[in-house]
Amino acid sequence: MLKNVKDIISNRVIIRKILFTLLIFLVYRFGCILTVPGVNKEMLKISTDSIFSIMNLFGGGSLANFSIFALGIGPFITSGIVIELLSDVIPLLHEWKHEGNKGRKKMERAGRFLGVVLAVVQASSITYAFNHQYWIMDDPDLISYLFVITMLTGGALAVSWLADQITLHGIGNGMSLLIFAGIVSELPGTFISNFNATVINAVGSEHLLQGIAHFACFTVLYLLLILGVILIETAEKRLTIMCTKKLSNGSTATYMPIRLNSAGVLPVIFAQTIMTVPQTLISFFSIDLYSKANGLLSLETVTGLAIYGLLTFVLTFFYTSVVLDKEEISENFKKQGFFIPNIRIGRDTEHQLSVTINRTTLIGAFSLTVIACLPYILSPFASVTDTAALGGTGIIVAVGVAMEMLKHMDTVQKENRYEKVHLF
Repeated sequence: MLKNVKDIISNRVIIRKILFTLLIFLVYRFGCILTVPGVNKEMLKISTDSIFSIMNLFGGGSLANFSIFALGIGPFITSGIVIELLSDVIPLLHEWKHEGNKGRKKMERAGRFLGVVLAVVQASSITYAFNHQYWIMDDPDLISYLFVITMLTGGALAVSWLADQITLHGIGNGMSLLIFAGIVSELPGTFISNFNATVINAVGSEHLLQGIAHFACFTVLYLLLILGVILIETAEKRLTIMCTKKLSNGSTATYMPIRLNSAGVLPVIFAQTIMTVPQTLISFFSIDLYSKANGLLSLETVTGLAIYGLLTFVLTFFYTSVVLDKEEISENFKKQGFFIPNIRIGRDTEHQLSVTINRTTLIGAFSLTVIACLPYILSPFASVTDTAALGGTGIIVAVGVAMEMLKHMDTVQKENRYEKVHLF
């Protein structure tokens, strides 16, 4: 580890990318605390057990501040996912998908336009619902609503631009890193608030010991969740494959790594998005019905937690099928001269890949769902004051993104060494 740190410090390219990423983080954090003009954020009270608490966590408290970045990168993540889903249904998108980089750019452009539409819808629904529930605007009229909606939509576009800059000039994927920055920024406050609630505010020696035990449980649970996420992200099934020609190591045998969680952090992010959509749409029609839906989908109720867990489980399978296309892998095997021992090339190979990937994903999906839901199940026993901050959702995203960032830095280091070798 010390050697890796030394290599990073001595690599000017990585240092420059890290500094640029930190600069974007600074701009993003400033936008997260800049409340939309005309909104009284003191009136806004987001329950720690509501699904909006996860949205607030991903945005680093931007929703609780009703800042210009309150929507975060969510609308554009959702639009990208929707475009990817529709690419197997709409012929034009399917054609773009197989056009290489040119087609990918067209799909990204379509995703941007859809993201703006989703940002407008989400900004309108959140502004309307929060104002009718918390009265965050003193004298609301059409002009006031349009102003707030415009500010939130513009903020979402600004966040999208910042994410693109990180992707182009920084370390890793910009969208994921901005979510990572929001989650990490909430961690110090989470530990401080829980320490104050369990230890500092304890009355008497008996309550003090009990408070210390609760805080210790909170810390241990947090560390165990991090360990669990690391195990899921690094575990893989190695499928033995053979080649018709000798490989660089002189052997004809190698393996295809199938990650336990090939879907990454997307299932938990999209599950959260799906659960917020009904509430935001219902807010246009009935505030009473919105309050009931908010209570029904609360992650501290059996119903809300069950829906959230089921969505995470199903979406893990779905995204794995997108990332690991069995038909495409089988076709690549055929082109490159690879085959699975004792399995015929073609449909039999595709079937064997499907069986192996589904069995591996079953374990990964179950593990991911348990980690995402476990904090909400155990929170009553650990005296956690902010379950969303402890929640496996945030930990899964934060740890997953951190590991991807480390891989990206390792790739940059290797590319830099390769360039130096060829220069001399």
